[in-house]
Amino acid sequence: LGGAETIYYTTDGWPAAFSQTVGRGKIVFTTLDGRAWYRPRLPRERRSPFENHPNTPVAIDAMERLAGDPEFDLVALARREVRLPSGAQMRLADTSLWPEAILQVKPDVVVCALGTTWSKAGRDEDAFREVDERLVLSVARAAKEAGTGHFVFVSSVGADPLGKTLYLRVKGEVERALGKLGFKRLDILRPGLLRGMRRGDLRFLESLGIVLSPVLDLVMHAGRRKYRSIAVERLVDAIVGLARAKAGGRFVHEHDGLLFAAKRLTAARGEH
Repeated sequence: LGGAETIYYTTDGWPAAFSQTVGRGKIVFTTLDGRAWYRPRLPRERRSPFENHPNTPVAIDAMERLAGDPEFDLVALARREVRLPSGAQMRLADTSLWPEAILQVKPDVVVCALGTTWSKAGRDEDAFREVDERLVLSVARAAKEAGTGHFVFVSSVGADPLGKTLYLRVKGEVERALGKLGFKRLDILRPGLLRGMRRGDLRFLESLGIVLSPVLDLVMHAGRRKYRSIAVERLVDAIVGLARAKAGGRFVHEHDGLLFAAKRLTAARGEH
């Protein structure tokens, strides 16, 4: 070996798995079979916030709509393979390699709908922040470095860096950090409760809220309108419409703004 390798495993002092940089990529050399790369989780080790965490319906539906939009050449970045419409590209990589993948793609627009839940994060703040804060900002910084001018981030209604709940506080902190990265255009989407979520993606209170939302939405007026529920389909329309936008600046879209962006898209396409 020439000394420029990254050694992952050794056997009796000899390298059994290592990587070398070749051109613009890396090659992993190993004498180990797949079982050597895995072991059972120990009782003291927390569950990964990524484990058994499906792509959100918002991300999947947005990819399907963007893939069918003639203004975009969609490149989806994921940890595992998901079904994509014809013509879309898929880049599979561990989240630690996402910045490198983004630098290779050099996207003009990045849509980020990343997020986990307090339950899926094992009720651990650091694990929750690993996805909702550090992974989001890692993607954003890589996008900025790659020359991306437009970043679309799906946040949450009530996001506030001084918020009382961890969820809303982290969302607010991320929004603030994104604003400091200097994108030519930054769209922050703050939807309320999402209607049309797949059953497997719903928690009990979300399910109850969806059932009650037609009544609750009617009593939310003035400053409370932003808390109204929104259909996943309308949110996806808003994402696609805003991804098309050209004007520069920082824009925050709450309930009425999201519906307006969705209507503009459908009007531009001649839909009803």
